[in-house]
Amino acid sequence: MKKILIIALFVLTLSGCKFIDFVLHPDQYHKSSKVRVTEYVYDTIKVANKDGNVTTAVAGLPNKRVVLSEIGQSFTIKKGEIVEFIFNIDVADATLDITTDLETNDITFKLVQKDTAKVYLTSKCQTVKRYQVGAVPAVEVSPNLRPEQIISTPLFDNNCQMIGYEIRYGSEERGCKKEASEALKRFVECTKYGFKPTNPQQKKRPCVNELLGLPCK
Repeated sequence: MKKILIIALFVLTLSGCKFIDFVLHPDQYHKSSKVRVTEYVYDTIKVANKDGNVTTAVAGLPNKRVVLSEIGQSFTIKKGEIVEFIFNIDVADATLDITTDLETNDITFKLVQKDTAKVYLTSKCQTVKRYQVGAVPAVEVSPNLRPEQIISTPLFDNNCQMIGYEIRYGSEERGCKKEASEALKRFVECTKYGFKPTNPQQKKRPCVNELLGLPCK
């Protein structure tokens, strides 16, 4: 019993000494906390604007570097420019709306929520491409526009695998033939021999190339 009391008194004395030392020298004590580890995965791709078409840049230094980290961000690449995109976002939930200005061949990229974001159409013959989605996106048209058909064309890769949709405000018959030609040609090629449109393969985490309609490395 005496041994237990002696040990208890020793512990109390030691604790009391530490408390007094803490009061006299608080700067020497640091609050302990658990280490929090956050993993950031950066996906990078270098692309070029070749006459209004998105291509993988195989040579040359980028003119600009763009970090895409928030839904709603947009960026325009002028004809002939090379840009390095860094995706600091979960690309399993996000994708890009890609619009080409047919007068200047400038390409605008907008980061959007993959399954819930609407495609906004603000001019006749405007064409927006959205890749790696399993269903036709919802569309909203500017109230100032005259009524036109909203055309949705499935997009296919070189293996006739469906990889997204092209949304256009206006039909070929109403003057949007140039805008429709490329996607329509591929659609005819991939369906005339019995190819059935298939939804894009839903991967847990697609490579960023696929968000631009480009093959993975």
